Amino acid sequence: MAQEDAAVLQKQLDTVKNPVVKADILNDLSLSEINNDPEVARDYAQQALEISEKAKYNTGRGFAIYNLGNVNYYLDEYEEGLARMDSSEKIFSSENNIRGMGYSCNTRGEIFTIMGRYKEALTALSDALKYFGEAEDKTGMARVNNNIGLIHYYQKNYEEALRYFRQALKTADETRTGDASLYIGRVYVEMNNFTEARKYLSKAMEIGMKNQDQYIMSDYYYLMGRVDAFYGQTDLALSEFLKSLDMKKTIEDGQGIALVCVQLGNLFFLKKEPVMAMKYFSMARKIAVDIGIKEELKDAYRGLSNTFSYLGKYDSAYFYLDKYNETYQELISEEASKKLAELEATLAAQKREAEIETERKIEAFTRRVMLGAGIAIILVLIVFAWFMYNRYKMKKKANEELAMYNAEITRQKEVIEEKNRDIMDSIRYAKRIQEAILPANEIIAANIKDFFILYRPKDIVSGDFYWAHEIGRGKLLIAAVDCTGHGVPGAFVSIVGFNGLNQAVKEFHFEQPAQILDQLNLLVDETFLSHGTSNIKDGMDINLCRFEYLPDGSARLEFAAANNPLWLFKKNDPPVFEEIKADMQPIGAYQERKPFTNHVINLYPGDCIYIFSDGYADQFGGDKGKKFKYGKFRELLLSVNGMPMAKQKEVLQETMENWMKGYEQVDDMCVIGIKV
Repeated sequence: MAQEDAAVLQKQLDTVKNPVVKADILNDLSLSEINNDPEVARDYAQQALEISEKAKYNTGRGFAIYNLGNVNYYLDEYEEGLARMDSSEKIFSSENNIRGMGYSCNTRGEIFTIMGRYKEALTALSDALKYFGEAEDKTGMARVNNNIGLIHYYQKNYEEALRYFRQALKTADETRTGDASLYIGRVYVEMNNFTEARKYLSKAMEIGMKNQDQYIMSDYYYLMGRVDAFYGQTDLALSEFLKSLDMKKTIEDGQGIALVCVQLGNLFFLKKEPVMAMKYFSMARKIAVDIGIKEELKDAYRGLSNTFSYLGKYDSAYFYLDKYNETYQELISEEASKKLAELEATLAAQKREAEIETERKIEAFTRRVMLGAGIAIILVLIVFAWFMYNRYKMKKKANEELAMYNAEITRQKEVIEEKNRDIMDSIRYAKRIQEAILPANEIIAANIKDFFILYRPKDIVSGDFYWAHEIGRGKLLIAAVDCTGHGVPGAFVSIVGFNGLNQAVKEFHFEQPAQILDQLNLLVDETFLSHGTSNIKDGMDINLCRFEYLPDGSARLEFAAANNPLWLFKKNDPPVFEEIKADMQPIGAYQERKPFTNHVINLYPGDCIYIFSDGYADQFGGDKGKKFKYGKFRELLLSVNGMPMAKQKEVLQETMENWMKGYEQVDDMCVIGIKV
């Protein structure tokens, strides 16, 4: 409601004497102030309640209690709000006020949504849609569609959310148009479609400024802050987040304050200001716990985990990571997802019932007119009734077919979900198999004094793997292998590679890396050819080392490789870097095949060698979303060269975590470091 409308109501209030009219005006004023000053709204509602009780005006009493519950909702007093929604619905039911029952159920659904209780929210919103449909209240239906869209939004079902928000736009008044535009803009922000996001957010802000709606205006600054943060405009984003935070504090929007605090924490984390990040993440966590909102609590836990990890406080980081996972699982439950499917069926059924009820009303009207009309009119109406009856029968048949179609869709959805679970169970079992064939660290530690292995699959199973085989005390073969692809296809190729390496060493008794790779290449070709798969171009890149300690404390290294080099940092001040080139040919199908080159290198105490796949250097991230690249990777290894290998691994992991913020991992990663 615009401010000028509120001013008109205030003038009427000063002159009216009838208590019923006065209670209605006070209730309207309460609604008009809820977005700007909830305490003023509470005062108007309390006055309306007192006047209605004295006048024994039950409808006014119902709306006053509803408005008081609405104030509870806006001030994050959720349990009190739920209790008042229940009381108001009972009063509206006793008065047969269907629209009022719709208001109570809708707001109950909004409260349950914020509390993360999606099943109960969907039940309440389903009832609200039914009541508003019976009352033919299109604005009320628009509000419910907005709220159902929000549940899909929180469940990350963005296309479904957009469908409901656009449905709301079709029937919304100006206020709900502002809400729906804001929600559509929010979805497009999550989908990284910032052009569409700006268009809808600008429309929402125009309505918000016209009506001085602090909720819309504060959400606009919050969402635009996220857009500008994504584009790296951190100073502009910070200004927008702080504007939003001030507005949300003014209107005492606890959930909104928590949302903005999470984003401020993320922004300061990106700016490498962990103390400020910790401050805002902690504020968000406290508010979320106090008012019982799980979405923001989950994000606050994740931010605290990342910040403690950045500070090297891993116990605290793991504690908050566990809290994040626990809260996330509570939110994404199978029961809530099933309820969404049930709601779709319920909404379709309610729509069909409304159409049938309309047909019944038309028939009843037809019968009444026929009783008082002449013979000619009766004949016309009989024809009309016959036409409507046939139309009703056709529509009923179509509705029955639609119900069968919806049931079949639900059945197919359940079959697909069951198959997906079977597939995921199989992949997880494959992961356990793959982990079981990786060499135990004890085998490597028994032969190499100081080393690390950084192994980070992109998916559940990996196309990268590492391999080691002891050939005598202080003598070890060790390899880093990058198979074609990642995930399940890469994992299958990795099994071929693992078996081939073992066969080359254990059956053919090769120890020289070049000979092992030549034999591995033959075995890989034979494996694919023996299964009639000569057209398969899959293979692998590999660095293979034979490491042997000598009596004087130095070491002898033999090295051969397919495509991926070995990096050597000789002990010096600064360390001297040397790259040992690989043969530029893969293991597997390749036309211009040549024998692999065997390199022999003498190593001395303090020298470090590194072998790796391409996953670390090729990862996208940073402020501009570019690859990490080999030059930056080499500089990083140079900067940690003097550290123990275990510490080097920590630095590499932390560097990559910070680099990847906001980006998905694009490939499997495997890095092995050895210090003499």
